[in-house]
Amino acid sequence: MPFDNEDNIRSNAIMKEEIIMPIVQIDMLEGRSLEQKREMVKKVTEAIVETAKCPPEAVTIVLREAPTQHIAKAGVLASDR
Repeated sequence: MPFDNEDNIRSNAIMKEEIIMPIVQIDMLEGRSLEQKREMVKKVTEAIVETAKCPPEAVTIVLREAPTQHIAKAGVLASDR
């Protein structure tokens, strides 16, 4: 059933007690500030809500940070760049 707008999205999900759960995993190098992470998850949540037509409460984001010595690109560790 397509939703007409954001209010319908939320009310239909609640009324039907549907489980809508987009899960987004973001892998990145360590080093971003807490404020940067807050802004990132806010904007990613907004994008998912808009495109997946689900309430913000249904969106789960997992941030996974890796040390620079654990990630390589083109055969070179990020710590060596």
